[in-house]
Amino acid sequence: MLLSIGLVAVLPVSAFAVSPTTPVTRTDVVGYIMVVNAAGQNHGAPGAQVKIACFNNVMTAISDSHGAYSVRFTAQQCPLGSWVVVTATKDNLSGIRTQPTLNFGTVNLADILVNLKPNVDVPEMNGIVGIAATALTAGSVAVIRRRNG
Repeated sequence: MLLSIGLVAVLPVSAFAVSPTTPVTRTDVVGYIMVVNAAGQNHGAPGAQVKIACFNNVMTAISDSHGAYSVRFTAQQCPLGSWVVVTATKDNLSGIRTQPTLNFGTVNLADILVNLKPNVDVPEMNGIVGIAATALTAGSVAVIRRRNG
């Protein structure tokens, strides 16, 4: 069996934005944690521990009875172009997926699907993932600062 993280959307939206100049006030991160069986069929993974990190801010959630989860960041906590890192664990399964928030007019969106496999202990990988996440965040900050001049 495999466990999948499906990040359906990362949505910074102001409530019912009317114009493109309306400031974005939040970033919603929603998705599904899925178990993929040997036949390749996806099933929701209820009760999975989910950690969502964006722009050095971390939130946690537990997937519901359908495998869904959601968290809400402020726009300052998770601005446009920031990398969202979603990790999930359930029983002996775990996985991680990373993707930036993207802009579609007044909505920022990321669509992420991660296939997770049984845990394999590789101590060096924790450090490598940490260094990679730090580098991606630093790069996002540099790009945002350069754009905002």
